[in-house]
Amino acid sequence: MRPFRILLADDHEVVRLGLRGLIQSQKGWKVCGESSTGKETLEKVKELKPELAIVDISMPDMDGLEAIHHILNIAPETKVLIFTMHESDEVTNAVAKAGAHGYVVKSEARNQLLTAIRSIQNNEDFLSPRATKLVLENIRRAKTIERISTANPTALTKREQEVTRLLVEAKANKEIAATLGMTVRTVETHRARIMRKLGVHSLAELVRHFLHKQQRLSGLSSRLKR
Repeated sequence: MRPFRILLADDHEVVRLGLRGLIQSQKGWKVCGESSTGKETLEKVKELKPELAIVDISMPDMDGLEAIHHILNIAPETKVLIFTMHESDEVTNAVAKAGAHGYVVKSEARNQLLTAIRSIQNNEDFLSPRATKLVLENIRRAKTIERISTANPTALTKREQEVTRLLVEAKANKEIAATLGMTVRTVETHRARIMRKLGVHSLAELVRHFLHKQQRLSGLSSRLKR
């Protein structure tokens, strides 16, 4: 049976060495090539057509996010697993949008990397627990803001919706005032009116109110259990 061939793309040789040893200790897996720059990664993918490319985000001459796009164009059958030290909702969201099939934070490698590779080999996408948490937090925040911007338009004026969106984004009154071109006192007035109209008494309660509502309507709570 043909082995599951994996390309390692990381600019740190010691990382590639560790990955190679870990991967080749598993039956049926083979490291078919290595690269240390973005351009070299694309050349290797074009030449070797691996089943999986494990790619770091931070590489010379081309970051991993840009590399994903090119890899999927050069070899659509090659899947991409991002393996990086970077963890934030912005990075996780960007990785997902770029089309990666998996995302593992290096600090979780011992427990998650082999599971991630097996999942991808079985045509399943994989996010490590930390990445999953970041994605879900990002979804919650985005959905909450979206719901707030459109919720009950008869209760909130357009200006109040704008203020509410910025409040949920954790903007201070001064920042909101600068963004919307109003005084801090006006922001405070809008804030008090919003709280009164929606029947809440604090910003935390406002966020919880809309988060709970959107979770019930979208079924997000059931997906969190997967």
